[in-house]
Amino acid sequence: MRAGGRKAPPTPLEGGQGGRPSSPRILSLDCALARTSAAFGNVSAEAPGGHGQAAAIAVLAARVLAGATPDAVAATIGPGSFTGVRAALALARGIALGASVPLVAVTTGEALAAAAPDGDVLAAIDSRRGHVFLMRYRVAGGLAVVVPEMVGFAELSLHPRNAREVADAFAWLAA
Repeated sequence: MRAGGRKAPPTPLEGGQGGRPSSPRILSLDCALARTSAAFGNVSAEAPGGHGQAAAIAVLAARVLAGATPDAVAATIGPGSFTGVRAALALARGIALGASVPLVAVTTGEALAAAAPDGDVLAAIDSRRGHVFLMRYRVAGGLAVVVPEMVGFAELSLHPRNAREVADAFAWLAA
């Protein structure tokens, strides 16, 4: 109860209409790879990455939020563009602190894998410095869980034949 005898509105996990739990409304920010993106609910916006990425993420976040307050803020923490990751994290932290909501860190590999169908996923991200970041996941119901073994070049040819390949470095590896 709030002061004055009024009942506080339910939190997302306490229940929405009809007592059913409602989904938390999460603002998602990503500047790690070749695109800059922000998403909130079923609204998303994108811009090219690279130069101007740090300024673009704030504009995209404002556009998708349209004055609403998120229940949580999520941002990719890399691997990826150092400046882009820093800009998205700084904005995410500012929004989370200002709204008094949790901040959730998500690796670039987890974000890519979670969008893949259930099963084994191998993410390969080009570092743009002559290296590749390899991450192996098992996806179930949109949740990506890290497979504990490290994946190296020797093991790359041994990855499960049914694994889905996500990210941008597989052509680089093939060469």
